[in-house]
Amino acid sequence: MQRGGQFIMKEWMVMSLFWAFYFFMAVFGRGTYWTEMGTINLIMIVVSFPATFYVNAYGLMPALLKKKRWIVYVLTLILFLIFLESVRVLMYGFDAQSLNADGTQEAAASFFGRQNIFPSFFLGFICSMGYVTMRDWLLNIGIIERLKSEKMTAELAFLKSQVDPHFLFNTLNNLYAMALEEKSFKTADGIAQLGGLMRYNLHDAQEEFISIGKEIEYIEKYIALQQLRTNSNNVIKVTIQKEDTFGYDCKIAPMLVIPFIENACKYGISPSEETVVIIQLRVENKRLLLTTENTIVAGMNIMKGKGIGLQNVKSRLERLYPGKYSLEIAERKGVYIAELEIILAS
Repeated sequence: MQRGGQFIMKEWMVMSLFWAFYFFMAVFGRGTYWTEMGTINLIMIVVSFPATFYVNAYGLMPALLKKKRWIVYVLTLILFLIFLESVRVLMYGFDAQSLNADGTQEAAASFFGRQNIFPSFFLGFICSMGYVTMRDWLLNIGIIERLKSEKMTAELAFLKSQVDPHFLFNTLNNLYAMALEEKSFKTADGIAQLGGLMRYNLHDAQEEFISIGKEIEYIEKYIALQQLRTNSNNVIKVTIQKEDTFGYDCKIAPMLVIPFIENACKYGISPSEETVVIIQLRVENKRLLLTTENTIVAGMNIMKGKGIGLQNVKSRLERLYPGKYSLEIAERKGVYIAELEIILAS
C-alpha cells in the first residue's frame, strides 16, 4: 500500500507538470496553424485533448475496456467525440459566422467542418492508451518484484522454521518418556496428543487437500487433549461415525472443520460452571456433516460467527467449495450451535 501510494503521488506530480507545460504552450506557444483558428474553436481544441485523455484513461478504460466490453467502449468513445463537437458547434450557433484570427470569415460552426476537435480528440485517445499501458506495465513490474521478495522472505522463514520443529519434537518425546517414568500417564497422554497435533499442523495441513480420515484423526486428538482440562462440571459428548469407509477416501481442505470444534471447546468449557459440549461428525454419500453445540458460559463473549478464525473459515469455504457447502450459526436458549455441511471431493 505504501509503495502504491508513492507511485500514485509521483504519477500525479508528473501529470501536473505535463499539463502545466501543455497549457503554457497552448497559450503562449501557438504557431501559424493556431492563428487560423477562431477563439471558440481554439479553446475547444485545447480543452478536448486533456478531456479525452482523462475520460478515456480514468473512466472508459477501467470501466469498459479492461472488462472486455469492446462494443460498448467503442460506442461510448464515439458518443463522447460527438458530444465534444456538439459543444463546440453550440457555442458558435449553427448558422453563425465566426471571425477568425486572420480576419477571414467562414462557417466555423459547421459540424465536423474544416475546424473541428477530432485531431485533438484522437491525440488525447492515443496518449491516454499509451499512458495507461505504460503505467500498468510499471505497476505490474513493481508487483512482480514485491511478490518475488515476499516469496524469498517466506522461503527463508520456512527454512529457518525447520530447525525449531525438530527440536520441539525431540523435547516432547523427552517429556513423554519422563512422564511415563514418573507414571504420570495422563500427562504423557497429553504430550503425545500435542505432538500429533503439531505434526499435523506442520506437515499435513500444508497440503491443499488431504483425506478425510487424516482430518478426523486430528480432530480426535484435539478433542482428547481438550478433555484433559475438563472437570466434573464439564461434559463433552462426541459422536464420530466411521462406518462409511468409502466416504473416508474423500478429500477435504485441511483445517476447515477444527475451528468450529475449537470454538465450542473455548466458549463451552468452564472450571466453575456446569457446561455441555456436543460434537457430532459423520461422513455419508461424500458429504461431511458437522454439528457443534456448547453451553454459553456467563461472561464469555461469543461473536456469533464474527470471530477472525470463523471469518477465515467462511472465506476458505466460499473459495474452495462455492455452492457446495452450507453453514448455519445460531444461539438458542443459552446454547451456541453451528451446523456445517460440505460436499467432499473424491
